Amino acid sequence: MTAGLAGSSVLTGLVARSGYWTGLETFKKLDYDTYENERLTQLNQQLLKLVGFEDDYAEIFPGWVSDAIDRKIDKIDATPFVEFVSECHRNNPWIWKDPRLNLTMPAWARWLDLDSIRFLMITREQTQSWISSTLRRQIQTYSYHAAYNDRVKRAIHAFFDKHSLEHLPIVYEDLVVKPEQTLKQLNQFLETRLTLNDLEQIYSRTLYKRQHGPRSLVKALLIYLKNYHERRFLDYAS
Repeated sequence: MTAGLAGSSVLTGLVARSGYWTGLETFKKLDYDTYENERLTQLNQQLLKLVGFEDDYAEIFPGWVSDAIDRKIDKIDATPFVEFVSECHRNNPWIWKDPRLNLTMPAWARWLDLDSIRFLMITREQTQSWISSTLRRQIQTYSYHAAYNDRVKRAIHAFFDKHSLEHLPIVYEDLVVKPEQTLKQLNQFLETRLTLNDLEQIYSRTLYKRQHGPRSLVKALLIYLKNYHERRFLDYAS
């Protein structure tokens, strides 16, 4: 579970090295593999389309969407969703990763045995997150970005609390700056044997340091100022 641009691709790729199935095809961007099961993303898009949400889920968190899906979900043909869950079970163990899950997971709860699933929740240090988003040309004020991430985290925690689900919180910067400690926690939670070498095979940058330093911050600020008139600010956070 994640808000996106929080290191979830690295975490998912890492877990996949323990034999977790990510799908027949995964969604790839120009510079990296997201490890997102393409069929999962297609079905999540269907759920969002069902209630008419077509905005950028990576920048706007609409609290009404999950409730709207819940009101309509029993009126649609559930066969594709049930068949997908069955396909995943045929490929046990499996791992799902798609930021849209922070909106659609309450719907998926109908078709999943939640007690048999172990949830990972990855977040990011606020400044590092804002830099990454800005470098990806998501132009937001710092306060808007913080509010967006807070809304996502509260929604995910509400889902965990509703179903009394155990989860492992992971801060992305801890994974790359203090990898041994985080790997130990991850292995204990998932009963895996992931090593530093596994992380090095997935993480393309330098371990033991944050991804973004002063140079990245300056670049992000220049991008932000250049596109200042396009920025999202707190009035958008609804």
